[in-house]
Amino acid sequence: LTLRADRDSNHVQWYYFYVAGTRAGVPYTFNLTNFVKPKSLYNTGLRPLLYSTCSVQASGIGWRRAGTRVAYYRSGTRYTP
Repeated sequence: LTLRADRDSNHVQWYYFYVAGTRAGVPYTFNLTNFVKPKSLYNTGLRPLLYSTCSVQASGIGWRRAGTRVAYYRSGTRYTP
């Protein structure tokens, strides 16, 4: 997934996307590109937030930290539309 700069600030730091049709127990890999900051808290253990509608129905908890082997690398190029 290639991230675009925020409309008002020209920063690339927020992202939101939707995935459907996944199955429990199957690992999925997401590569987000176009980050421009030289470093990130992801490299110190921070994990992305994930929202699950199935989890809300089962336990009442929708948002949670998720992911394994999360790493941040500054992109060499910058996407501009």
